[in-house]
Amino acid sequence: MNTLKEGTFVESPKHKYTIEQVLGTGGFGITYKVSAKIMVDNIPVKVYFCLKEHYIKDCCQRETNGKVIVNSSQKELFNKMQENFKSEATRLNMLNGKHKGIVRVNEIFNANNTSYYVMEYIIGSSVRTYVETKGPYNEKEAVSIINEIGETLSFLHSRKITHLDVKPDNIMLQSRDNDKTISPVLIDFGLAKHYDRNISCTY
Repeated sequence: MNTLKEGTFVESPKHKYTIEQVLGTGGFGITYKVSAKIMVDNIPVKVYFCLKEHYIKDCCQRETNGKVIVNSSQKELFNKMQENFKSEATRLNMLNGKHKGIVRVNEIFNANNTSYYVMEYIIGSSVRTYVETKGPYNEKEAVSIINEIGETLSFLHSRKITHLDVKPDNIMLQSRDNDKTISPVLIDFGLAKHYDRNISCTY
């Protein structure tokens, strides 16, 4: 996968993000850990975010300046998937603050001839990583996580959204400093679908 190099800048209308590392790659996108300087009480503070880039590995190449070049025969597919990508981000952005179990989207923008959206950076590990490094959960812990994710899915279904890719990799365990609890957060809505009143898929 032709990812952006560490130290590369990606600029949005709001912030200038610096690529810190690649968090994950897939057939339709790349996720990075990025940083940006945010003013807090007139003091610049370095804050970390997740940046998701629309990049279809079988359709694209990348120039040395970071710009995405789409193969001429694949432009129609790329553009269609780009609209789906932005729809995914827009729907998540509309859910901000409405449920603690859904990752927050802060910004959606175009750059480098493609699209990006910025999410909160979750401090913690995925369920998969936790189990692989520390072993399986006990029954009480497992039931707690399942119940919380179930509540998150019920909320999404009430908004006529189905996630369609719930798995240990896509459940992050967020550490909350204020009460030292761990909350499961659902991420990666790349396969999610939204349905209208007639049960027709809108994307």
